[in-house]
Amino acid sequence: MSNRLHSQSEIILKDYYCGGYLISKTKQLPQEFCPQHNENFLSLADDHNLRFYFPDQWLFMWVHTATSEIEDTAMLFGFDLKNRPHASELFSDEGKDFYPFRVFSSLRFAKKCIRKYLVNKDPERKVLGIALHKDVADHFITMTKQPSPQPGHSSIAASGAHQVLLQKNPLENNVKILGFEILHCDTLINCFNSLFSLHFNVDSIYAAQNIKLNELGLIDSYEQAIGCTKFAQQYHSKMNSEPPQFCQWFPWLIVEYECQP
Repeated sequence: MSNRLHSQSEIILKDYYCGGYLISKTKQLPQEFCPQHNENFLSLADDHNLRFYFPDQWLFMWVHTATSEIEDTAMLFGFDLKNRPHASELFSDEGKDFYPFRVFSSLRFAKKCIRKYLVNKDPERKVLGIALHKDVADHFITMTKQPSPQPGHSSIAASGAHQVLLQKNPLENNVKILGFEILHCDTLINCFNSLFSLHFNVDSIYAAQNIKLNELGLIDSYEQAIGCTKFAQQYHSKMNSEPPQFCQWFPWLIVEYECQP
């Protein structure tokens, strides 16, 4: 895969709506945790993922996370725990710049947070942008609207990606295009799942579509990604005995920006 910047490429950024910006870093997991997962693969999935994102649940005061886990994660990201009260207040205040737990609505604000909270220069840290093609963005917005409150439970906000997509802004330019990941958004727990994280037979799905993943485990072509999405919906429907319209998978474009502010 070429590492050149794609300012004018086959993938035209204006054809996509931005779903947010994320600050990401590799984490080290025991090999037995993800025995089939290539350490070079990049994913947005919440489970069975070799990357994690800043901020995340560990930073929020109202999330009960073991102190040792918070300190370990903060140390890996280069975050000073003395800044936790101020950062928690900033990120918990959902607004136009940030949506819990990890989605920034602007590249400017994401880089501002790197300057303010992650002062160390870490070559493994990435600033990613995610987007959906205009042809499927409205469908995602419809399918991931805020779920109805459940009796005895607190209300759940729509996902950060949903709320950023509502603004229908393009991604910032000067990017390195990484590829597409097929993702399912679980609105009840507000997270992304991948084919891998849900333990689908990934190899058979890609083989059926004649898809060869790039070095990051992503799909290079939108046409292939949308075809794989439709196949995944049928596969999910069959595996879970659910109608295809309730097994919504979407091809997310993932891009990378220069990390230094």
